[in-house]
Amino acid sequence: MDFDCWHNYYFNSDSYGYMKTINANQGYYDDNKWGTTKDEIKEKYGDDITQSYLNKDSLAMYSDSFYGVEGICSMVQFEFDDDRLDTVLVMVSNRDSNMLDSEVYNMVIDEYTKEYGTPEDASYGLSWETSKSIIAVKQYPGTTDGTMIMYSKKGD
Repeated sequence: MDFDCWHNYYFNSDSYGYMKTINANQGYYDDNKWGTTKDEIKEKYGDDITQSYLNKDSLAMYSDSFYGVEGICSMVQFEFDDDRLDTVLVMVSNRDSNMLDSEVYNMVIDEYTKEYGTPEDASYGLSWETSKSIIAVKQYPGTTDGTMIMYSKKGD
């Protein structure tokens, strides 16, 4: 996996087929339930996961493809509160592909719409609400050339 492709981006899609295993009913990222421990995440992903360079308390995985499209760099960052999974950030960059920012963003929106239905407009982009999660997607065109996807625990 190409860490150099990253610089400031996040996700890993091809090692575990992440985007194919999102739990559409509850909105968990790769079926990782809220409250999963850091050690359980480390055990699940093994050598593919490391300490995030963006946040020393987080874990991250990197890839040089996304949805099977080579050249789209990605990183997944698992964030924890009190050693329990609290948020998952996925950053996708078209840096090494021929796709435009808008094409990558639209690809993500299309896939999530298939999984979760019509998104809601939000001040930051689009979002979906499931029984357990809120999933938000925002495009950062221009300077970062990326799409951010954030999975967060839905309030009780």
